[in-house]
Amino acid sequence: MTAQVLPPVEDRDYRAVLDPSGRIDEISVSPRGNLFLSNCFGEVYYTHNIDSNWHMMEVAGRLDNLERISFFNADTAILTGYIQSEKHEKSGYFLTYDGGRTWEKGDLGEDGWFYEVSIDDDGHAWLGTSKKTLLYSDDFGKSFKKMEVPFKKSDRIYALHMADTQRGMVGSDDNEILLTENNWQSAQNIPTPFDQKKVVNRTHHSALDIDKVALWGDYLLVQQGE
Repeated sequence: MTAQVLPPVEDRDYRAVLDPSGRIDEISVSPRGNLFLSNCFGEVYYTHNIDSNWHMMEVAGRLDNLERISFFNADTAILTGYIQSEKHEKSGYFLTYDGGRTWEKGDLGEDGWFYEVSIDDDGHAWLGTSKKTLLYSDDFGKSFKKMEVPFKKSDRIYALHMADTQRGMVGSDDNEILLTENNWQSAQNIPTPFDQKKVVNRTHHSALDIDKVALWGDYLLVQQGE
């Protein structure tokens, strides 16, 4: 058994370990390399790089579930989740124009949980809702319009990826995958891994969930039942 050798005193890191409160679903990274964590208590934790100290800011109320920050560029991003708004019960979101230093609240015009987001560098954004719709923006998240998604068995868009402004893919929590070639003016239903008997544990409670989807060249990537 080899004894552990401590580094020299001058090389030791005496900083405390980050211990954020509440549930955190994912980590967000800006084009500058800044890291962000958002939680279910309306708080955002951030650091300027992987070796910097973490800081916390209160962006929303304690009952607001902040899930993810999606960056269009180094300065502009949207913060989504299940957020109170001024006009509707849970249709809020936040915008930043200074890389996450300050945030302003907007209203999406539709109550619900926004499960997934897909964005690009040109200011397009797609938000997957819990009401069988996508909210689409082409102005860096300043305004959104509703687009219907023709799921037959579920209302929830669990997985979402747009390869460009026309080609995209969504998945539900009830074994459905749809493809579009014209930005959801129409959509095609395709067989899932579960339909093709590729899901190993077919009796598990999450076996029908489409967790992640992506279009990668000529390939369709799907994570289901994990």
